[in-house]
Amino acid sequence: LDPNNVGADVTVRELLQAYADNLEANPISDPRIECEVRQRLGSGFFEVKLYEQAEGHLRRALELRERTGSGGHTALATSLHVLAATLWFRSAYTEAAPLYERALRLRESTLGTEHADVAETMAHLATTYENLGRYIDAEPMHRRAMAIRTEVFGPDHELTAASMMSVGFSLLNQGEYEEAEPLLSESLETTRAKRGNQYEGVAIGLTNLGRCLLELDRLDEAGAALEESLTIKERIWGRQNDTYAWSQYLMAQVVYHQGDTERALRLVTEAADELSRSLNDSHEKTKAARRLLERVNRSASDPD
Repeated sequence: LDPNNVGADVTVRELLQAYADNLEANPISDPRIECEVRQRLGSGFFEVKLYEQAEGHLRRALELRERTGSGGHTALATSLHVLAATLWFRSAYTEAAPLYERALRLRESTLGTEHADVAETMAHLATTYENLGRYIDAEPMHRRAMAIRTEVFGPDHELTAASMMSVGFSLLNQGEYEEAEPLLSESLETTRAKRGNQYEGVAIGLTNLGRCLLELDRLDEAGAALEESLTIKERIWGRQNDTYAWSQYLMAQVVYHQGDTERALRLVTEAADELSRSLNDSHEKTKAARRLLERVNRSASDPD
């Protein structure tokens, strides 16, 4: 299935909903069978990004799996992992973290510590820690996931590159810019080589690299990375979203430091408005954009 194909996506959503409606109208008496049906339905809704619908089915599947033992520990770990991922996409990071932690323990005990699925859950848990501001906890987990993926898939695999980018991102958030930059650069080039320029992972990599180069005061390089990220993001997602607005905010910083107050004002005004709309006024990204907007406005009104 291609969730980006609108025609196919609508058909799949309708089909999933029809199955879900039928399940509610005709309950399954065997809890083990219901568990597997709910798991598949929840995973299907997850794949087409209907996370609210996915959550209900996945919660029920987990409840039934824990009660019946259906599928054993391997299946239980999968149920925990997919429910945690669903909660993550709903920004419920505090609830997702302990589910990922349980899934990781189960996968390590059943699959061994060097398995690709262990690296997957470890990477997801580390990203969840980052969303909770636990960057110091996240970094070693990303490094461990990268080591496993390097061993399993090789150094040039896109999953290895994704873990490398995540290590760089953790270092970036800890202010370790010199150490972060080569990891962000290398992972970006690997992802670009594997997926081409018009891939969302390339856009995200360019944004992270641009932010790092900005912090290193390498403004021309930062500007080039962020300009490309804006072009790709607009093509993939359009302009009305928080990821595009975040690149606008970073680009506004670059051009402001380069002395182009007029463009900086235009960029940061759009960014602040969209971040407020997409996230909320209390979100840290929105606050950062509002602070920059105040600075740029002061400079525009008092250029001396």
